Amino acid sequence: MKKFSKVIPMLMTLAVSSTTLFATEAVFGFGESIVTANTYSQEADQYSLSGQYPQLADYIVSINKSVEFGEVRFTLGEALLIGDMVQITATSEKIDGSKFEETAGFKTISLNRVLSDEGKFAQSIAKLMNSVDGSIYDVLSEDEVEVLIAYLGEAMEDDSTEGRGFHSYVSSDGAKLHHIIRTEYAPDTNFKGENFFVSLGGLGYHANVSEDIEVDLVDLYEQNKDEYIITMDNWEDIDMNLGYQLADNIVLDRVQYYTNEDGENIVDFITTTSNDSVLYQSFGVQVGDNQHVYGEANWLSDGIWLESYNLGEHTLEEVRLVLTSSGYIIINDESAEIEFVMPTISAPVVSTDVSLQITNSNETTIDIKSIKLSALDLTVAGSYTKELVDYTGEYPDTIEVLFADGTTEVVRKKGESLSISGGDFVRFSTTYRFEDFSKIFEVENIAGLTVQGETVLF
Repeated sequence: MKKFSKVIPMLMTLAVSSTTLFATEAVFGFGESIVTANTYSQEADQYSLSGQYPQLADYIVSINKSVEFGEVRFTLGEALLIGDMVQITATSEKIDGSKFEETAGFKTISLNRVLSDEGKFAQSIAKLMNSVDGSIYDVLSEDEVEVLIAYLGEAMEDDSTEGRGFHSYVSSDGAKLHHIIRTEYAPDTNFKGENFFVSLGGLGYHANVSEDIEVDLVDLYEQNKDEYIITMDNWEDIDMNLGYQLADNIVLDRVQYYTNEDGENIVDFITTTSNDSVLYQSFGVQVGDNQHVYGEANWLSDGIWLESYNLGEHTLEEVRLVLTSSGYIIINDESAEIEFVMPTISAPVVSTDVSLQITNSNETTIDIKSIKLSALDLTVAGSYTKELVDYTGEYPDTIEVLFADGTTEVVRKKGESLSISGGDFVRFSTTYRFEDFSKIFEVENIAGLTVQGETVLF
């Protein structure tokens, strides 16, 4: 029987191009969050959407549904739709009343559409094809594969999104976990009034621990001191057989100690690292009274590193290694789902296509193509030509909101995403907020924008 290659990755690959994408917006969350941390108050009594945005009370819908699993009660609170974006609040609390760790959270929280029976059938087909090896092209032609992928994508009602993410934080008394779930769908996605569910799992906490490593570096150095010094140029020709287990994920293969041309003492560590543990581990060097020594790390091969530290007048006998272990520790791997109906009412959004060309103070000519305004964000998109050596974007020097009464107020850049093609052609999308992040855009009272003195009316 023929076996099939994986299909889901092909479904998830929506486009293939040479374009480079990156974002400079400050984000938070364990996932791919598009929400800035400053948007929200850290006070629990102001965490609800209705508390955060009283001006949007007419558009905020109470969900108030709970599920209990793994000794935790998870409750969906409120939902707010603004155009193609949905924002949901939720809380978690331990059923026995105990406290959460200070850095607690869930590893995954996601918002998904409830599939129809046909969608569930298509999902089963995709899972079945994903479970075996081989190539689907041994059985089907390229045209047939394209038809199959199109059918599965449509039947599974796969929603294209502009961004999604979540953020969790522990209340000041440790009794509750507060969550924000946010997803922005592609334009014209039909999701209002549809059945959705939130899935979550992997209750745990973020750990970051530093501790001294008990190791006799002088003894390890003595085992190889008569051999050649290993460098970036000759490391493949010399056997490194020390094999000292420095930590769970770090093996020390060689300790080198010598004096450079300036009379400074140098210590080198050649290590092999692995990522097969929950924790990420690294080590640092200290001498004297907890004085850190900064080194240079060079990658030799997969998992093999040459790290060099200039000790100055300090000696190998004074060197201490400090291990840092960090990662997400799961304390309960149970998962759950909770269904709800997506609201149908949405806060207003205005958008307009424009053809505006301005030159900023960096003498970069910027073509602004579109402007979108919602209660929480002003988005300006367009393009310019510039070689981004340091990946620093360009944007107008000043943007002011023009209110209906003729007054104006300056907005400041919150974040941006850039896509580069052809080496120097840049498409950008920049978001703005008022200087006071707690202030929303009252869309119905805004007439347009002033961009470096040029007025754009909605």
